[in-house]
Amino acid sequence: MEHRDNHVVVTDIKMPFVSMVIFMVKWAVAAIPALLILAVVGSILMGVLSGINNVGSNSQHSTATGPSRIAPVSVLYQGYLAARAAGSQATADDYAAKIRESYPDSPERRLLDNGQ
Repeated sequence: MEHRDNHVVVTDIKMPFVSMVIFMVKWAVAAIPALLILAVVGSILMGVLSGINNVGSNSQHSTATGPSRIAPVSVLYQGYLAARAAGSQATADDYAAKIRESYPDSPERRLLDNGQ
C-alpha cells in the first residue's frame, strides 16, 4: 500500500469575535502557571550554575567575606573616605586593608600609600 502525504494549508478561520476574545483570555490565564514553573526551574538552574562557578573560589581568600571580596575598588575607596570623614579609623583601616589585598596595582592603592 502506498503512503501519500496530504498537505493542508489553512487560509482562514471564521470565528466570532467574542469567542476569539474568550479563547485568548483562557490562553493567557493558562500561560501563568507555565511561566511560574519556568521561573522556578530557571532560578534553580542559575543557583546550580552559580554554585559551580564559585567552587574553589573561597580557598584563596578565606578571611574575606561577602560583598567586600567582589566590590569594585572605587566602592571600597569611597567607603574608606566616608569612614575617615566620619572619624572611624578602624573601619577606614579595614577598607584600606581590603584595597591593598584585592587591588595591589590600582590607582586607589597608590592614593592610600601616599596618605590621601
